[in-house]
Amino acid sequence: MEEALIWTVHPARERPLHAVLAGAFVLALSLGIALSYHVGFGALSLVFLLVSLREFFLPTRCTLSNEGVELRRMGLGRKRAWSEFRRFQAGPRAVLLSPFSRPTRLDTYRGIVLPLGEAVREQALELIAAHVPAEEPAC
Repeated sequence: MEEALIWTVHPARERPLHAVLAGAFVLALSLGIALSYHVGFGALSLVFLLVSLREFFLPTRCTLSNEGVELRRMGLGRKRAWSEFRRFQAGPRAVLLSPFSRPTRLDTYRGIVLPLGEAVREQALELIAAHVPAEEPAC
């Protein structure tokens, strides 16, 4: 039986002031576009802005298992095996799992940016380090 590390990250809930400010900005911008141009353009801008900010406003469920990594958001999942990753790079709130052995501009498109919660950060990094080599510091 395999053990998995599972956690949920919801940035809007963790930072309510930022959520209110972002929501007010999105509404104000969409209203300004609706008043300046056309109501349809305002509605379209509202949809585009909310979709672009979905990672902030919606919870993400993260799972690390012996097989690999899975991210689920809005019922849609993205699952990748450990064998697909060549390195990882940890940041303060997230870790980048990359299929490239050296940093490249394609990292964020081909890799996975895994948000880390404070409660599971150390456990997640230990599990990732057991399966993926860490990025070596530049000389």
